[in-house]
Amino acid sequence: MAGEKFNPSSPEYRQVKDLPEEHRGEFVDIPKEEGGGFVRKEAAEPILEAKIEAIIKNDPLALKRKLDELHAEALEVGSEKVRLFEAVKQDGWALESASEYLRADRDIVLEAVKHDGGALEFASEDLQNNLEFLLMVAKINPKALAYAPEDIRKKLGIE
Repeated sequence: MAGEKFNPSSPEYRQVKDLPEEHRGEFVDIPKEEGGGFVRKEAAEPILEAKIEAIIKNDPLALKRKLDELHAEALEVGSEKVRLFEAVKQDGWALESASEYLRADRDIVLEAVKHDGGALEFASEDLQNNLEFLLMVAKINPKALAYAPEDIRKKLGIE
């Protein structure tokens, strides 16, 4: 296999997840209702732009409604973040019930870990595996590193 050239049109590749890991970031899946498969990211942009133009042509207010919806969601997430930040100040384990989005928020996780090192267990996988972030955690609450993934603890010489 080493030395073989990658061919994305090979029949063994049906979705992005089937591609070799080093190439997955170059492609996006096409929804099944649109025929399935995948395309290069740069090819997907004009397709999406054409879809958006068609939607707006058929319903000129569609974009405004979507923007209003996204704005409302952003306000809701902002309110949720404020509530969670206050909750983790009282109890770091409040992070356990947070949305995945907020479990990936550095400020919230750092605040939770400051009050209870075990809260690191509920941080997003990306944060748990981010050495730079874990160094910040170590400065705030070194005991929290006991809740870092095992391979990370080994790299840091923590058992």
